[in-house]
Amino acid sequence: MAREMTKAAYAKLKGWSPPYLSKPSMIDKLAPAMVSKGDGTFLIDADKADEILAREKSPAREIIKTRDNSAEDAAETETAPGEQAEKKQGYYDARTQREMVTLENQLLDLADRKGNLLSKKQTVDAVVGVAQKIREGLASRNVLLADKVSTMTDARQILIELEKSDRALLTGLSDDLMRTLHIEGAD
Repeated sequence: MAREMTKAAYAKLKGWSPPYLSKPSMIDKLAPAMVSKGDGTFLIDADKADEILAREKSPAREIIKTRDNSAEDAAETETAPGEQAEKKQGYYDARTQREMVTLENQLLDLADRKGNLLSKKQTVDAVVGVAQKIREGLASRNVLLADKVSTMTDARQILIELEKSDRALLTGLSDDLMRTLHIEGAD
């Protein structure tokens, strides 16, 4: 059975003030965890709310917790005048990190909308195609070189022919991969 409780009880359980749960952002987040009592009031399913909040954790909160814990450890040993400044700096570091993550996600979304990103399927298909071409190229190379190499007696000449063949095969495969993946600069 789910742990259902009032907003005030849930806030107390989490160490928050009750008005914190009345913020529009929290109401929206916790809407799936709200259970109607039938008289127009709601209870919070604590288990569901905990799951929702765990999924939407901000990296900023983790940094602040780490900084707070290290500041508490330092406070137990001795009190330094710069501890309060360290906590504030932790908040700003966390906020900057959160903003950077948000910006990176927005840049990825933009690149995806512009068509600059390939899907996983497109990439896998291209790699599988290249692997197949490598296999076919090596098999055909052996047949083509068999006649040439069979008449040669000089090991250096054989090595030179093998290197030419490898270079031609790998250059062709590289060009095919570049064309397949639509990378600019492919010939």
